[in-house]
Amino acid sequence: TGAYEIKPRLEECISAFRSPTTFSDAMTSAILKEIFCYAVQNANDKTKRPPEIIGRIEEYIRSNYDKDLSNEIISSEFGYHPFYLNRIFKEHTGLTLHKALIGERIKIAKMLLRNTSLSVEEISEESGVGDRTSFCTTFKKTVGLSPSEYRSKKRA
Repeated sequence: TGAYEIKPRLEECISAFRSPTTFSDAMTSAILKEIFCYAVQNANDKTKRPPEIIGRIEEYIRSNYDKDLSNEIISSEFGYHPFYLNRIFKEHTGLTLHKALIGERIKIAKMLLRNTSLSVEEISEESGVGDRTSFCTTFKKTVGLSPSEYRSKKRA
């Protein structure tokens, strides 16, 4: 679909312009409108589909959730400015890079709380949040329960 569909229409428009007839103006106007509509529609289609980089970022976060990550580190990994990458990521996922990272860490923590007997401190380290206090605060804010409450509720 791209330029090869537009080219014959442009050639037809140029031909009508070079050999004027009674309908030349109407014809060139209609062809140009058709080309503009095609361009606008094609541009809108591209903004609806997430760019390939979004999937790569999500995979990067899944693979590196336990490391010390920030928007700057993630952005430099992909060669983009942090504000730009965060903006396009949010446009396509509804989440900032930071919220996606927290979400992945909480997902891992929930799985560990359900399926292991690791201490909350060990889970905070395994999930990449760091110290126990930050982990408990983030977990409760995100899930609505403390890690211990979550564990006992899910095991009951």
